[in-house]
Amino acid sequence: MKIVTTFFLLGIAAILLATSKTYTNLITFRFYQDDFLNTIAKHQIFAIIVAIIVVFAIIKLNVDSKAFLKIGQLNILADRENWLGINGNTSWKKNGLQLLLFVSIPTSIFMFSAVKYTNNLSNFQWSFIPLILLFSLTNSMVEELIFRFGVVGGFINYFPKFTIMIMSAILFGLPHFYGWPSGFV
Repeated sequence: MKIVTTFFLLGIAAILLATSKTYTNLITFRFYQDDFLNTIAKHQIFAIIVAIIVVFAIIKLNVDSKAFLKIGQLNILADRENWLGINGNTSWKKNGLQLLLFVSIPTSIFMFSAVKYTNNLSNFQWSFIPLILLFSLTNSMVEELIFRFGVVGGFINYFPKFTIMIMSAILFGLPHFYGWPSGFV
């Protein structure tokens, strides 16, 4: 029953994030004068609420999942993951920084190109930088809590590691399929 409940909970969370505009449009309060920033702020608040509900529900379903909410020891050796280029001889601190660069740089180029292509770059203001950083942090936190903690914490006692990684990837991809960028990209 816990497996079915976890699947249902994570599926609902993914659907809620994918359709968040339906719910955030009901919020009349304005955080910012700019409509675009206001929309993003409302989405982030909605997503944080969904993530908090998921965290408490997963902990209630699997008390042992609390162990996954701890900050890890960055100086220990990372397990070997050939497809990520992790050889098993270096710490998570080093691997994390490398992955950060290898993920952040292409993502930044992709996002900049997409914004430039839509001719929205002319609307950019340097005062947006703190909000961009804040929204990036809250967005990544929400995604980690739902699609990493929720999946691993909810299924760790029931499925092998590879299966959990596939489930996490699929659930992570669902809201992004309809979000931005949309589709399989």
